[in-house]
Amino acid sequence: MRPSSPLSAALVGLIIVIAAACTGSPGSSAGPTVAVTTPPATPAASPTAAPASPAITLEPQGTPEIGNFPIGVYAMTLTRAELMAAGVTNPHDLDENAGTFTMTFRDNGSWSFVQVSDVALQNPFFRGSFTVEGDVITFHTVQPVEFQSDVDILKWSLGPSGLVYVAQSQMDPIVKLFYTAHPWVPVK
Repeated sequence: MRPSSPLSAALVGLIIVIAAACTGSPGSSAGPTVAVTTPPATPAASPTAAPASPAITLEPQGTPEIGNFPIGVYAMTLTRAELMAAGVTNPHDLDENAGTFTMTFRDNGSWSFVQVSDVALQNPFFRGSFTVEGDVITFHTVQPVEFQSDVDILKWSLGPSGLVYVAQSQMDPIVKLFYTAHPWVPVK
């Protein structure tokens, strides 16, 4: 979503903070696992009390092999027009998959991305792990839970225009477009 009010700007900021927390701290060799717990309910006798917020706990993970993959932050924008040109016609799919994606790769083999769009998104944040063998990268999605079984295999290269992917496994056409429509440009 594009910040149009102090509240929406604060929500975008919160998503970015959560994304950073979920990928570990820079230079860390241990990536996080996020455990969300809900505090005890507020007593019914206090109708003006704010609802309890979930608490987030980070736990370290192992370090997978990442080879010579270029760790860093990359961005790419995918438009509704590009999605429609690729045959996407469902209005929900157009809304949910257009926007600017900022993807972070950590040296502990974790990745995450945050999507910013003109519309409210069902899943603006994804995260998972990756492994690299030569020029082949395998992405495993961890969050959102409805995509936990997703495994995407691509060839990667880093050229003057950015990080470029070529699909090596069967994948949803929208997911393939997400990876391959444009080079992922390094964010300074």
